Amino acid sequence: MRLQQDLIKGTAIGTKVGATSGRISLVDARDVTSAIIAVLRAPQKTNGRTLHIACSETPTFEEYVRLVAGTLGVEPVLDAHREADMVTVDIGPISNGAALSTLEWIPSSLASTVQHVVEWYR
Repeated sequence: MRLQQDLIKGTAIGTKVGATSGRISLVDARDVTSAIIAVLRAPQKTNGRTLHIACSETPTFEEYVRLVAGTLGVEPVLDAHREADMVTVDIGPISNGAALSTLEWIPSSLASTVQHVVEWYR
């Protein structure tokens, strides 16, 4: 994960994100797996529906960077004038509400997801 490497090196991280609210949606790969299993267990509930699978928290990119930095135990160097090095956010965060109300599924917390990813990359 390049973000982790840059945070550890003390590289300045751009936090400027498009012209939207700057809020982002993130997903834990383990949640995708558990949601697919939930869909397979209840196809009658999900037939023809669109379900967004994501963490319930929708941080700004800066909040996300600070969370990753805190998990790594480093102080981030942030640059609010530099574009964030990430996928463009054109419409803002997605809602996982339909998945929560339709499936027997609960997403991982963002903190748990970040902790898992940081440990995996170490």
